[in-house]
Amino acid sequence: MDLENNQLQFLWRLFHLYFIKGFGKEALQWVATMYEHSLEFPEKLESLLLGYWEDGRDTALIEAAIMAVRLFYFDPEQHAILIAVLVDRGLISVSEAASLLTFAGKNIDSFSKLIRHSIDVAWLINQDSKDGVLNAEQDTLLKDCLRNLLSEFKNGKI
Repeated sequence: MDLENNQLQFLWRLFHLYFIKGFGKEALQWVATMYEHSLEFPEKLESLLLGYWEDGRDTALIEAAIMAVRLFYFDPEQHAILIAVLVDRGLISVSEAASLLTFAGKNIDSFSKLIRHSIDVAWLINQDSKDGVLNAEQDTLLKDCLRNLLSEFKNGKI
């Protein structure tokens, strides 16, 4: 299910506060405003957000973030940054990250250099894995690339 722009903005701010800035208290306060913003989400996602709000369980927020990348909720740049966070924290595998960084048929020329590089590396890893040359988990190139992407984003360079 596609989300509307205001829902995506709400989720991105929530994930940004929690995962990028490390502001758990502010993220909890933000999720508490969900109904003030008259936002409703798909049942599973809303249940996870409410679980986080009710008892501050970061597992619920982590599950929501993983759901967001698996369902490709965000634009490709935000998508790649959230994947970088999840890989950096060990919450998804490099193999899954590589498969989630495929944008068949999308023109990636307008993306930042680091995003394009991450997508290109993911493509190469997917090809190597498919050809049996190298397992994605054995290759450190994508993990390093995503770590660099996250660092540049945190430093405001993206």
